[in-house]
Amino acid sequence: MALFLCLSIEGQTATTYHGAPYTGNPPNAPFMVVWNTPVYDPVSRCVIGYLDRVGSTIYSNAFFAWNPVGLCNSLPSYQIGNDGITGGETCAADSPTFPGSRHPNQQMVADTKRNRIWLYQGPCQFGPALLDLYYLSLNANPASNTFTRATDPVHPARSGYDGAGTYDSYHDVIIQFGYDNNASTPVTEVLCFGATPTARQASVGCVNGDDWNTVLVGGTQPPGVVQEALVFDTVNRVAIAFGGYLAGPSTPQNELWTYDPEAKAWTHRTPTNGPPAPNPTGGGAAIIGTPMALNPKDGYIYYLATKASPDLYKWRFGDAAWTLICSNCGGTPAQNAFAMAVAPDRNVLVVYAFGGSLPVNTNDLAIVEIQFQGGASYSGKGIPSGNTSF
Repeated sequence: MALFLCLSIEGQTATTYHGAPYTGNPPNAPFMVVWNTPVYDPVSRCVIGYLDRVGSTIYSNAFFAWNPVGLCNSLPSYQIGNDGITGGETCAADSPTFPGSRHPNQQMVADTKRNRIWLYQGPCQFGPALLDLYYLSLNANPASNTFTRATDPVHPARSGYDGAGTYDSYHDVIIQFGYDNNASTPVTEVLCFGATPTARQASVGCVNGDDWNTVLVGGTQPPGVVQEALVFDTVNRVAIAFGGYLAGPSTPQNELWTYDPEAKAWTHRTPTNGPPAPNPTGGGAAIIGTPMALNPKDGYIYYLATKASPDLYKWRFGDAAWTLICSNCGGTPAQNAFAMAVAPDRNVLVVYAFGGSLPVNTNDLAIVEIQFQGGASYSGKGIPSGNTSF
């Protein structure tokens, strides 16, 4: 079951809805899986979510493209493909052309150089992390997208169970940060593309090409090593990390850090007026990830504080304080978890909101869009929306 809404925050306070309810019937409309991060696809201009098509499993098993103006194969929601699982708490195995079921966590990233989305590792059934590496080839029509299993790296990501990754387009690497399940310590890593590292790649710690490389980081690293949010600021050439949980996993965190890949150093940022740590509203101690995304149009990161009526914050590199955009922002049903991405072509924040009882996702997914205006205030857009379930 899925619910599609358009949220408007006029003058940062009032809330209204725009557009008539969508009455179509997309095939296999998705269910939410909270341990994932949707990714913007710059080729089709859709947001790609790794979700559930079954409704009776907690593992991601199918990929869906979302865009309400009909760019995704002429439907708001289009299923790109699935791993064949039919239900229950079991996981399909990896195949050469499609990844097996898993909790992808924050380990699915868009590669703007090769027009690919990379997916790697993550657990299934709370066992060891998978050791694989896949890429989704992107096309103008998502129906033409295909998965390929790349050659597995000689050294899998040490934090590949439930860490976070982001693509650094300047150095052409994936930066990964998380919890080293072997040594019980924070670890920063880079996935280096190409058989021989380039000079830029070598400057950030690449020694072995087409492989994960552990970076020898000086100083302290962030404490939020489980399911933190991690994005890359291409203007300032730093990765930005927020939230996450202590190893275990346990206590949620609300610290903000930046990582300079060439200096190989993390810096703890302490802007005032900071948001609270990620926290589910109805799931007790359930681990739900950190809903944060970066808007390349204005350079701000946006964070949605998880509760029934969420608070929306923003921060930009160099700011002395977080900005609270709206408190108790209305417009969504009571939600326990969020995941989100920015669609810069339409200048909207696409929020996947889950309203079921954690950790089982047998309830529904809501997709809420927030329209940016100059990076400061927001207004609704007349898109297919409403409370139609299908």
